[in-house]
Amino acid sequence: MQDNIFSCDENLQNSHLTFKSINSIGRHAWIRLTPAYSVSLVEEIIDCYPRPKWVLDPFNGSGTTTLVCAINGIKSTGVEINPFLVWLSKAKAAKYSESEIQIFKKSAKEVIERSKRISGNYWQPEIYKIDRWWNKLDLDFLSHLFATIQVHNAPQKVIDLLRITFCRTMMRVSNASFGHQSMSFKKNQVKRRPDVITVFRENVKFIAESINTIAISGIPEVIKGDSRELATVLPHNSFDLIITSPPYPNRISYIRELRPYMYWLGYLRNGRQAGEMDWDSIGGTWGIATSNLIRWKPLTKTTLPELKPLLRKISKDSEILSKYVEKYFYDMDLHVRQLFDVVAKGGKIHYVVGNSKFYDILLPTENLFESLFKKAGFENTRIERIRKRSSKRELYEFLVYAQKH
Repeated sequence: MQDNIFSCDENLQNSHLTFKSINSIGRHAWIRLTPAYSVSLVEEIIDCYPRPKWVLDPFNGSGTTTLVCAINGIKSTGVEINPFLVWLSKAKAAKYSESEIQIFKKSAKEVIERSKRISGNYWQPEIYKIDRWWNKLDLDFLSHLFATIQVHNAPQKVIDLLRITFCRTMMRVSNASFGHQSMSFKKNQVKRRPDVITVFRENVKFIAESINTIAISGIPEVIKGDSRELATVLPHNSFDLIITSPPYPNRISYIRELRPYMYWLGYLRNGRQAGEMDWDSIGGTWGIATSNLIRWKPLTKTTLPELKPLLRKISKDSEILSKYVEKYFYDMDLHVRQLFDVVAKGGKIHYVVGNSKFYDILLPTENLFESLFKKAGFENTRIERIRKRSSKRELYEFLVYAQKH
């Protein structure tokens, strides 16, 4: 393997290594997820080695790694705790016949026409302050459109495509703004804006074309599972290449951005359930997850002695943030030790991680991950800085390498 895959000037943001590079790339762009990492990054890592036998992404997310592998005919497995993301990854990497694409286009036209003929109140998700997301006219028609899709008679893969089209449409006409890793809301627009039907038709065309422009030569296995329990759901000593980007210890929740999709598609019903799902994930802080964190106590002491002085410093300003960081690395310690069992001899590890800052204390996430890998038994560890992040000046993304001997 070459010494450095990516070069990074201290002021270079390398936006081609972020989610921004995904926004116009076929199936990768079907549903936007800010924490998603770059297609280019995954491709360049794979190109550094002889063809891998079996690739693992233990934090599969929206499925960037597994989709790249599916396009290249490489056997891969993704593990993801969020059921919505499991569904999305499978839909993105599925093979669609020409017949299914034509049924999808025809079904989309039928759904639109039926939606135009119905009126009255239809089911809408219980999203907190839903009026911030959509104006009343758009929300009413979205509810008609979704209800029509739900009862439409078509093959399951066609229904999946219609739901993805709906997700893209409802987000496009929403007031949500994604100018940064978090999100905000624009005020309800009174000026002219694209109507729901126009946007839906545009998205049908985009999805149909993106299916035809990328050929899938392999189908990844995507498992709903906890990355802290890999050895219980995956075969041991099997994966020769690991490419992933775990959640960062920065208190930015996946649930916040995924909420509209998950509520509409039935993966969430209320705010408490959202918080419970965030608590089940690593680094989650939404709703009840924060309350649970206050009561949380580690079952064992941390294996990272270098973390202790950082926790003490953070606790001077915030005990809850100190606990958050402690639990994050406690969970990652469990994960890395499970990872060791499923990686094949000679298997190569690549983790894209970002450092964090709590008050004036810089958390060197990359160094802490390297320590976790070493303590679990991995060797040949090293760190490569790959890009400057757009937030605080001290924040970067790194590629942490390791290998099992």
